[in-house]
Formats: sequence, structure tokens, C-alpha cells
Amino acid sequence: MRRSILSSILVGLFFVHGCGGSGSSPKTVQLDGNVTITIDKINKQANTAEIHIVTDINEATYVFDNNKIIPMSRGTVHDGYIVIKSGKHYIKVCSDKPGTICSFEQGILVSHNVDANAYKKYTIESPSGALTNDGSKLVYGTNDGSIYTFDLDSNKSSLMYSEISSRLGGLAYFNENTYYYSLNRSATIGVVNVSTQTTKKIAKTTFPDGLDVFNKKIYSVTTDRSGELTIFDLEGKKTGTLSTSIPDITGITHTSKFLYILSEDGNIYQVDSTLGKSERIFTNDNLFTKGNNNQGLEAITILDNYIYVSYIDDIGIYKIDINVHDYE
Repeated sequence: MRRSILSSILVGLFFVHGCGGSGSSPKTVQLDGNVTITIDKINKQANTAEIHIVTDINEATYVFDNNKIIPMSRGTVHDGYIVIKSGKHYIKVCSDKPGTICSFEQGILVSHNVDANAYKKYTIESPSGALTNDGSKLVYGTNDGSIYTFDLDSNKSSLMYSEISSRLGGLAYFNENTYYYSLNRSATIGVVNVSTQTTKKIAKTTFPDGLDVFNKKIYSVTTDRSGELTIFDLEGKKTGTLSTSIPDITGITHTSKFLYILSEDGNIYQVDSTLGKSERIFTNDNLFTKGNNNQGLEAITILDNYIYVSYIDDIGIYKIDINVHDYE
């Protein structure tokens, strides 16, 4: 059986909406193979988008989403609608003439942003400007320099270390006993061993208002509002910089594939750690207070594919209703 792909194209469709259901005017893309796809309706509460497909492909009978047949929610394959979750999808319109499968198809990679309009708050011991996780528990650093773990099942904090005595700007889990941290007021990066209760300063840098360890490299905020990260090896030696288009970075985290960066205004970006290319996956459309003068979101981590953020001036950690898996 033969399969021929006419074309494949990356289409980035970005939406900014207020809190609620559907948003502004539809976004339409005309593709090769006589297929028009319109992201017609956003449902933020359900985290879905309605896709309008119009095609004159001969005998078109199926729509595929990542090689799985997806049903029409209404209409026909030639002029109808499907509903898909927020994220990246490979949509194909196919015909099944005798002896073939998808002898005509149109592939697109759809990336759309459905802004979250809900979160869950967890109350912690003290305002936190630094956030990470150990794979099962959240770990946060407070404004007075203490480090706690937080169990999401019991909603309880447990003190791990309390001798830093300065506001933590960044915190990154490395192994069972070791965490990297940054202090923006003293412009330093250090390592804490929570088993031996010891710290070691390893680097001086300008304003490390956020820090992460990814692929055996330390990524630190270079200066406030520069959009640049400074890269160090694990011993604190500077090895380079990474420029992004993100204004005023306050928090950094990662998955196995990408860095994820939080900006002062509460927007969240997926970032290529080599090229610095960024894609905004969450727009803070008044869901959270926007940062200014020691207020607003200041830290980010990802646990079990969900994003958690914390305020610099609020005793809470917030789980946003965005599953990062949808964007990877």
C-alpha cells in the first residue's frame, strides 16, 4: 500500500485572549493540496481548540491527528470541524482510493496557545522566589534563605536548610543531596549539600535572578531585563551566554528537551537551549499579578508535566492548568 505526502508545513498560530471561552477573530491558513485550516474557536476552560477544515481533495474520507483517525465533531471531511487539545498536532486529510491509503494527504504541524484560566494554590511557609523539584516533591527557597520540600499529597512543607540568610533568586535540583542556588543581592552562585548542611560559593555574576541546571550546565539570568542567560559548567566556570527574546527573565526550569522560562510579566516560554529560539506557550492574561517592585511571579518548575510558579510576595505555589507534554 502506498502513502504519498504532498506537503508538510509548520504553522505557528498564537492567540491572546481574556479569561473565558472563545476569543478573537479566526486564524486561517491556506495550504498546498487545496486544504484550508482555520483555528476557529478557543475553549480555555476545556483547553481545546475547534479546527475548521475545508478541502476539495478527491474522495477525502478521513482526518488524521498524529496518524490516528479523528472524528468530525460536525460537518463532513470536505467541510467540517474537529476538536483538538492544546499543543502540537500533525493533521492530515486523506482519501482512500482502492489499493491505497492516504493517496492524497495534507500534513500540517499545528501549534496553538490556549491560555490557562485556572490554577490550584498550595500554601507554603514563606514567600518564595526560587523553585525546583526532586522528581517527586516541590522544593522552594524563601526570601530569608531557607530551603523546604513540599509534598503535594499531604500539603506539608519540610525544612531542609536554613543557613543561607539571604533571599534566594534561583534554585536547581542536581541530585539527592545537592542543589545549586543563586543570590541576586550578593551576585553569587553556590552549591548546598543538604546532607552535610554545607554550602560552597562557586561563581560571581551580575544579577542571577533565576537559575537552572540542564544537561550538566548551569543557566543563570545575566542581568535584569537583558533577555540573556549566562552559562557555567558545574564548577562555576563561565562557558558562554544564551540570548533570548524574552524580556526580564525571573525563573528557569527544563524538561528533557527544552528550557522553560518565566518572565517578569508572568508569561512562560519554551526555549531551545542551543539557539535561544523561544516560543511563548502561556500568556499571563491577568490570571496572575504582573511583577513590579518586588511583586509578581518569580520562580518556575515543572513536575509530572505540569507547571508550578511562585510569587516573591505571597505564601503560595500555584499549579497552572497547562500540561507541558502537549507542547513537546
